Amino acid sequence: MRNTLTTDQELPLQFDNCLVLYPQPFRFRPLKGRPVFLAILKTSLPDSKYVVSKDGLTYCYRTIYLRRDQCFICIATEEDKKLILADASPSIEVKTIPKYLLFKGSSSFRIIADDRKFDLMFHSPQIHYPDRLLLNKRSESQPYFDRAFNQIKGTLYGLICGTIGGRNDSEIELEKGFQELQNVMTATKGKAELSEGFTPDLFIELRAKIKGTRDRFKAANKKEKTSKFDLLDHYLNELVTYTERRSQELARQRTAMIPAVEEDTEYRSPLLSDAMSGKELLERHLSELNADIQRITDELKDLGRSAKYKDRRSLLKEQRSDLNDRGKELKKHISALKSRINSLQYRGLNRTLNGRTNFDGNIEDIYYKMGTLVTEMNFNNKARFLGKKRKDTELDLEPYLFDIKHLTRCYYNDKVETDDQILLAHDQAHFPDSELFRIIIDTLLLNAKGQQDINEGQINSILSDVIRKMNGKNELTDSLKALHQLQDYRATKAFEYVLPDNTPLIRNFIAFLFKPNSMEELQRYLFNKNIEQHHIAYTFWGAFNGFAAMPKTFTDPIFNKGNEKLMDAIDQHLFFHYLAIAQ
Repeated sequence: MRNTLTTDQELPLQFDNCLVLYPQPFRFRPLKGRPVFLAILKTSLPDSKYVVSKDGLTYCYRTIYLRRDQCFICIATEEDKKLILADASPSIEVKTIPKYLLFKGSSSFRIIADDRKFDLMFHSPQIHYPDRLLLNKRSESQPYFDRAFNQIKGTLYGLICGTIGGRNDSEIELEKGFQELQNVMTATKGKAELSEGFTPDLFIELRAKIKGTRDRFKAANKKEKTSKFDLLDHYLNELVTYTERRSQELARQRTAMIPAVEEDTEYRSPLLSDAMSGKELLERHLSELNADIQRITDELKDLGRSAKYKDRRSLLKEQRSDLNDRGKELKKHISALKSRINSLQYRGLNRTLNGRTNFDGNIEDIYYKMGTLVTEMNFNNKARFLGKKRKDTELDLEPYLFDIKHLTRCYYNDKVETDDQILLAHDQAHFPDSELFRIIIDTLLLNAKGQQDINEGQINSILSDVIRKMNGKNELTDSLKALHQLQDYRATKAFEYVLPDNTPLIRNFIAFLFKPNSMEELQRYLFNKNIEQHHIAYTFWGAFNGFAAMPKTFTDPIFNKGNEKLMDAIDQHLFFHYLAIAQ
């Protein structure tokens, strides 16, 4: 608990690593948010690392690690509690808050308004003022101990959450199958919309993918029914029917949009098969016919003038009659062409080839139902695997031991020696390549990311350190060769890198080196490369990034599922092996 509390003027209550504790609650209204008090048992204070002044204020110079049976979270009203929890739920920093909601049948939250005595104290005026001399005292090494504890805690949570949330090969294949099914549905929808005609071949791949995913589901869930896949097949059959009807309707629309071919060969054109080109051709013919009318009119005027001077009245009358008839015929044809152009414009040229039909809504609805059903099956499947893992997994943390004092000194002195050993013991059942695992964990802890963004140079330095520590160890020859190959690739990137077929430990370490910043990117990489025993990569990620940086979704298998037995085991291990020795 550090750098978190403020006064009602938003001034920090902690100065130079000194936390001020008050003997009783007082009136407190922050400028933003809602007031929260932490009631801490005196027995949880670090031995001899605090001072109690005459007015009862306690000045603490070490971090107070809040264990859920040694503190209460006091909130003014039940409404405030609901709002605070709602705001805090997506936050990485308070991802552990669910463990305070219920513990051994009771919540760690206390509602001040429900306790008359406590409520009166809460509304009392603030009467204490911190002593500046006591505030200026400090603990030099405490921030470095906190950092070391954060990295060790991250290592253990990487192992625990990676194991509890871990999946076997059939479970991994099923998750990939659901994702591939979603992708094939999207691709099939696109192909069907762009296709000019219907063919059952459009849905062959989708039908095969549904069958393949059903088979994967059976392999991973031997006792679960596959009725939802039957529903998917039903939706697919409906989809085929409506898509065929839509195609027939579009074909009818295209036929109606194409102007009929005139008997006069003068107006025949293969371009009329294209609605847009047909409209342009009709407009061009209309312009030509208007020019013909103007030419005939001019000729009639000339004939009229000629009739005054030439005695050929019968011939002129016959020519005038022929031209008038031709003009009437052309005007009639112009009127027909205008009607066709207006028809094309009315129907909408942009919708001729990919028009709307009465079946489009049905098709969209079926795709939505199929997508929702696949997403629901995938979600339920993950929850089922997670519940099974929580029930079946028994993790013993006792074999894991780290030298937190030595790691603190390394951070404090900003100096790392080649032979520094932080990992003192671990369970070889989870990490068979014992020596290599120790080398990698030690290197990651000593080069931990902390709050800074990682760059390529730092990753290359970690890789070089691991290789240097492996030199001369004959049992690591194959692993050393694989890391040298990776080092050559990262130095030049002159060739395409192929993940080596080495032990799971080396493959997981390489995966971490490629994706050291983002847990989500690391997870995708592990699945895409078919790497087994993911808990190894998550352990590396936790050692390097620390517990505070872990995504809330990664730790949810512990904190959001009410696994009190496991939470107790973790808290006890961390407290007695690392926090108790620092008191």
